[in-house]
Amino acid sequence: MNGNNAAHRANGAVDAALFQAGLVPEDYMDCAEEIFEEMYTVAPSEYGGWSPKVLRLIDCRDTIKTVKAFRRHASLDLREEQSEIDSKLLELHSSMGQRSFESSRVVNDLIERPELLTTEIVEADRARGGRH
Repeated sequence: MNGNNAAHRANGAVDAALFQAGLVPEDYMDCAEEIFEEMYTVAPSEYGGWSPKVLRLIDCRDTIKTVKAFRRHASLDLREEQSEIDSKLLELHSSMGQRSFESSRVVNDLIERPELLTTEIVEADRARGGRH
């Protein structure tokens, strides 16, 4: 991943590591924790309890949230497709359990699509003048 993509994509593991390494300034801690919890649905200290594939989905979802927050011009169709696949994968996770989900061929076939859609959404935003 190039530096531009890394800078403009959600990465919960890296974001949580900033807290764990003590790199978040104390006077900004409350605000930073609130933002982290809004994005990743858990406190930084609790991040990582999901399966690796669910964490990938969360990173895709949160990348799209930031694009949507800054510019509402990214393709609606792409975001809808990403959301549908995201929901389907999370339903599979709930019904299969973590171990089966991680090893499922169906999940393996589906998991790449949200990541590709996320790239397309970010690129669509960039093509319309976004700075992502």
